[in-house]
Amino acid sequence: MEPIIRVQKLHKVYRVGREQVVALDNINLTVQKGQMICILGPSGSGKSTLLNQLAGLEKPTSGDVYIHKRRISAMTENQLAAFRQKHIGFIFQSYNLMPTMTALENVALPLMFRGMPVFKRNRLAADMLRKVDLADRMKHKPTEMSGGQQQRVGIARAFVARPSIVFADEPTGNLDTRTTYNVMKMIIEMTRQNNITFILVTHDAELAQYADRIITLLDGRVVGDKANLSMVDREGAEAAAEAADAARLERFQSLAGEDKPSDPPHEGESPPSKRPPAIDPRLAPSPSDEGEIELETH
Repeated sequence: MEPIIRVQKLHKVYRVGREQVVALDNINLTVQKGQMICILGPSGSGKSTLLNQLAGLEKPTSGDVYIHKRRISAMTENQLAAFRQKHIGFIFQSYNLMPTMTALENVALPLMFRGMPVFKRNRLAADMLRKVDLADRMKHKPTEMSGGQQQRVGIARAFVARPSIVFADEPTGNLDTRTTYNVMKMIIEMTRQNNITFILVTHDAELAQYADRIITLLDGRVVGDKANLSMVDREGAEAAAEAADAARLERFQSLAGEDKPSDPPHEGESPPSKRPPAIDPRLAPSPSDEGEIELETH
């Protein structure tokens, strides 16, 4: 299968005064359609620079980035802008919502850039806000919403145009633990429902557990690349196993109930008599037999 993203011998060098700082050093990787990737690394590792390269926000010093077999590292700025509008969505740590626009208008913004009529783009934006549980916040502006609500608006905006790739730079950095879980679960569900490639950049190893592949960067180099069972998938598997165990236990108890002894008699009732089993007369010993036995025993 042809990868949706292919990176070959990518280098990025910045000039700081008379010195050169190597941000990316010979990066080679491929990403398949529908994968959930985490680029993990500490501050200064080059992870944000790599995201900028993958999204066409910066030009490489050398090397190439291909998306959909197109060499985006060689595109002009106008070509890149048109390409991003069609294929790429972004989720930002600081939300990046337009403060004077409502939630509905913010989500509809990417569709406006595509030239979509106002009625159609508002309908699609409203549908997306309902999917992220913000049906009652469509007319609210960012200052009238919590951080978690603003980030959900950002998620709706990233997915509304059905991009093939969504990039997220520390998308939960300003959120508490519970909201982080809800936001990441929502992103994963929307990614899988639409078979979208999702690339997350973070320094947080715990957040990386939501991805199904973790690429670790250090000093501009890939030092790790491993498959991972997403935290959401892990919890789903555990829940399924618990449900299966409960079903087996219920079945066992049901079968055990069929072999359960009859209930004891109620008060005032006589218990069933315990008579010795009847003996067939033909098998009973004769008196002579008894005498013989008696003589033998003496």
